[in-house]
Amino acid sequence: MLKIIAIVFLCLISACAPRGEYKSVDTLLTLAKERYAKVATVETPAKAELTPLTEKLELVVTDHTIATDIAKSLRKLIKQAGYTSRPAMNELVLQYESVANNSGKLVNDASLKLLTSRTFNLLATELQSTAFRIS
Repeated sequence: MLKIIAIVFLCLISACAPRGEYKSVDTLLTLAKERYAKVATVETPAKAELTPLTEKLELVVTDHTIATDIAKSLRKLIKQAGYTSRPAMNELVLQYESVANNSGKLVNDASLKLLTSRTFNLLATELQSTAFRIS
């Protein structure tokens, strides 16, 4: 009986141990920017909206007031995005609006970096699929 308890205990401990899957928020943001940069050359009708959006995404971590502009830009892009990307884009819009409404008081830099990396990843995915061509 003692052996069974010991085996179960060891299994529980080893199942909860990290497996080298952890990446820092800065690494996630860097990887997302690199992924977006690879596909940013795709021709798309939304190019005029994507260029200023990308510039704002670079600055949002240091200036929380830009979150409102990012939310407006993403809201414009939702109409041209693929049908499967729209719910995720809407969720990002709501999160940027929340950041803007809180004036950045309750949002730390790590959360904003993660939000920004999610935005870059979603934009890259959209450019790889429908490239904002739905109207």
